[in-house]
Amino acid sequence: MASEESGERANGPVRGLVLASGMSQRFGSANKLLEFLDGRTVLERTLEAYLSVLGECWVVVGHDAARVVSALKGKPVHIVSNADFSSGQSAALRTGIRALPPDTAAVLVGPGDQPLLEAEVLRRLIRRWRESPADSVVPTYSGRRGTPALICARLFDELGQVTGDVGGRDVVDRHAVEFEEMGELASGLDVDDPNDLREARNLISPEAVSF
Repeated sequence: MASEESGERANGPVRGLVLASGMSQRFGSANKLLEFLDGRTVLERTLEAYLSVLGECWVVVGHDAARVVSALKGKPVHIVSNADFSSGQSAALRTGIRALPPDTAAVLVGPGDQPLLEAEVLRRLIRRWRESPADSVVPTYSGRRGTPALICARLFDELGQVTGDVGGRDVVDRHAVEFEEMGELASGLDVDDPNDLREARNLISPEAVSF
């Protein structure tokens, strides 16, 4: 069993899971995932990091699903429908975890509203996990805990039972977790409200932003 686990950690497939089914309540009437930054939507820019490292990604949709799916047309993504999206983030996580292939050794899971995420963040999380005994590896950005988190498959059963408007943080923290300091705050920026979107646009193209 130990050698099997060691082999999975060294070579087993790591999959990407992006949660994109939320209602964007803090953003007002617009869907933040479909807002544009320099010609691409927030969701598209978020996915670029996952796809460049992993080649494919599982995306959980729910609220505004038809428009979100349309925006992803032609991309190497597996669409996962979350009918219970109004009940909070845990439903998206449960639905996404259950949709992953059975040979998945670990998952990189994060929100769809992280448009400045860099591929190197994902590579470092994977590298740290493969080299350590940790069940999960979580990034910090200038000391602040962030996303995405890399979580090994042995925690999937517990993740499949989470409830309420929370993610898998409680599950992660009950087991062996290591933190990887990324330094740059921009990669960890979540677009939760219009001010966050303005900040992201300013970081991408400072000269294009007016106040």
